[in-house]
Amino acid sequence: MKVELLLCATLLTSVSAFSGTLVLSRAQMKEAWPFTVERGTLKCTGGFVTFEVGNKTYAVNGSAKTKGLSIGWVDVAAIWRDNPEIPGTKISIGPVISKGLVLCQ
Repeated sequence: MKVELLLCATLLTSVSAFSGTLVLSRAQMKEAWPFTVERGTLKCTGGFVTFEVGNKTYAVNGSAKTKGLSIGWVDVAAIWRDNPEIPGTKISIGPVISKGLVLCQ
């Protein structure tokens, strides 16, 4: 029974890693959190980095915006947080894009 549970847990971990998804939250990234929502699922498929919140998929990187906006993805600008320290700018989304691209590998 223990061996079966261990095998099942290993399989689930492998499937999760293969699927190219990562749950991200404000609690994890603290002040570097670039979104106005509290959490979501970062995904990467074929170089397209997306962030899912509820039933919406936000196009995060340029490739995703080019393809995704025509298929119903929403521009990430809709949830991109303003930088309170530098008026007129946004919190850097670079770390999220980097994490997303790692998921593609």
